[in-house]
Amino acid sequence: MDLNDASDIPPELIEESEKELDDDEKEERGRNIMARVGKMSIMEKMKLARFGNTDARALLVRDRNKLVASAAIRNPKIGDAEIEGYARSRQLSDEVIRIISNNKQWTRNYAVKRGLVMNPKCPQGTAIKFLNFLTDRDLGALMRSRDVPGPISVQARRLLARKGKK
Repeated sequence: MDLNDASDIPPELIEESEKELDDDEKEERGRNIMARVGKMSIMEKMKLARFGNTDARALLVRDRNKLVASAAIRNPKIGDAEIEGYARSRQLSDEVIRIISNNKQWTRNYAVKRGLVMNPKCPQGTAIKFLNFLTDRDLGALMRSRDVPGPISVQARRLLARKGKK
């Protein structure tokens, strides 16, 4: 099976939907994609992750198999808005969060940095490095948050104290 050949993937899983769907249509489409993906082998999922549309990527980036999830996050069609959502998501594997946090292009975006810092699955060293780029308001929220690991909250408190805003 050639991972560079998308000819055997159904077009509705590759092409982006131009028209806006109402909630019922979105839910039905999501169920259809879930049913199709559930019947696929690992290699088929990896191929779909590489060529799939937004809906397919959203499902495959949460796949239990780290190879499939990694392939989905590395899809060349992935957009900044998707990455922002994935950076905040607590449902993703540590591997996917690590891939996002190591991508310099994605971490130029403030919302991605903030999402990673507030995500408990983000490696602590990376999260602490991104603290220096956050606003005082976000640092204050981090300091009070119970969702982030203790060392990150402590470092946020130190940064605010150093700025004299605690």
